[in-house]
Amino acid sequence: MCLNRFDFPCAGITEAGYRKLGDRKATWKCNTCKTGTASPNLSSEKTVQGRVPSYGDLENIRLELSKITKQISSLPQLIASVKTIQADISDLKDMKSEMMDVKNSLNHVHTSVEGLTNKLTEIDREIQSLQKTKDDVVRVEHRLEKLEAAVRENQQRSRLNNIEIKGVPVTSSEKLRSKSTSA
Repeated sequence: MCLNRFDFPCAGITEAGYRKLGDRKATWKCNTCKTGTASPNLSSEKTVQGRVPSYGDLENIRLELSKITKQISSLPQLIASVKTIQADISDLKDMKSEMMDVKNSLNHVHTSVEGLTNKLTEIDREIQSLQKTKDDVVRVEHRLEKLEAAVRENQQRSRLNNIEIKGVPVTSSEKLRSKSTSA
C-alpha cells in the first residue's frame, strides 16, 4: 500500500502520465488506495520505505541510469570544450594586453603627429610671412630701380649745361673756378 502517497510505480502510471492529468490530479488515487488491496506487482521483499520495488520502479531506475549514462558520455566532450574555451579566454586576455600596447603606441604616435602638425602650422605661418616679406622686397627693389633711374636722369640733366674741354693739362690742386672767372 502506498500510504496515500501518489506513487507512480505502485499506481501503475508513469510520471509523464501523471503530469498529463492536469486538473484531475486533485481527485486521483492510486489503484491500491481505490481498491484497498495490494498491487499485483508487489513481492514479499520490502524496500527502505516500506514497499517492494515494482517492475515499473525498476524500469524507471533503468531509464534514469540510461539518461545519466548518456549525459556522462558527453562529459569528456564538455571538458574538452571548457578547456578550449579557457584557452580562447587566455588568448583573448593576451590579445587584450597586446591591444593595450597598440593603443599606447597609437597614443604616442598621435601625440607625435600632433606635435609635428603644430610645427608644420608654425612653419606655414613663417612661410607666409616670408612670402609677404619677399613681395615687399620685390616692391622695394622695383622702387629702387625707378629711383636710381631718376637719379641718373637728374644727373644727366644737371650736366647738360656743362662744357667739357679736352686737351688741357690737368694739375693736382688746381682750382678751375678761380681760373675760369679770371680769364
